[in-house]
Amino acid sequence: MVKLGIVCGLSFEAAIVERAIQQINPAHKPVVACSGPGISRAQDTALRLAEKGVEALLSFGIAGGLAPNLKTGSVVIATQLVGDKQLPCHEPWAARLFESLDPHFEVTRDPLAGARDVLATPASKASLFRENGAVAVDMESYGVAEAATAKTLPFAALRVVCDTADETIPPIAVAAMGDDGRTRISATIVQAIAHPGQIPDLIRLGRRTEQARRVLEKLAGFGVPRLFRVSR
Repeated sequence: MVKLGIVCGLSFEAAIVERAIQQINPAHKPVVACSGPGISRAQDTALRLAEKGVEALLSFGIAGGLAPNLKTGSVVIATQLVGDKQLPCHEPWAARLFESLDPHFEVTRDPLAGARDVLATPASKASLFRENGAVAVDMESYGVAEAATAKTLPFAALRVVCDTADETIPPIAVAAMGDDGRTRISATIVQAIAHPGQIPDLIRLGRRTEQARRVLEKLAGFGVPRLFRVSR
């Protein structure tokens, strides 16, 4: 069996996978790593996993919606990562993921965009959608794809839409994101007190994140270890 490395940008995403794979035989268990947010961090983390012997890489977590038709909880299986370059995903693996998930989830196979900063406004999301046609965006998958390309490893990205194309991410939510992928709760409270006008958007984002988290949990637990088995 191919040894799989799974890269997540946020700590709660990695924790979801860790719980789901507890019962897998250690010899076949995927290696899970939380990179923290950002393309460079994700690329460095993926390269370290490759150096430790993983033979395929998966980016797993939440994403922002770009296509107007995608709802919170929609599952995106990337066909390619779009950024400075277009990096294709491993077609047989992506096809098998789609076949496994399609009867049970609202799932699409489409391009996924990589961003170096959070796209916080509907205008910025619409602009990127018009530019490259990607249906969703995140800050880690492109970096994992770059590492996979450099190491000639199969790569896939499995992402769940959190904030939709028409929703705003408040600045206090962006500032709350720690470099280690954890939410800085105390800093968020201080900022919320200082900027109460952002609280409604923060509450809305929290609800969307919880919806996406529940779908991630279902994905991680669905067909394990079948879901995390790579087809060459």
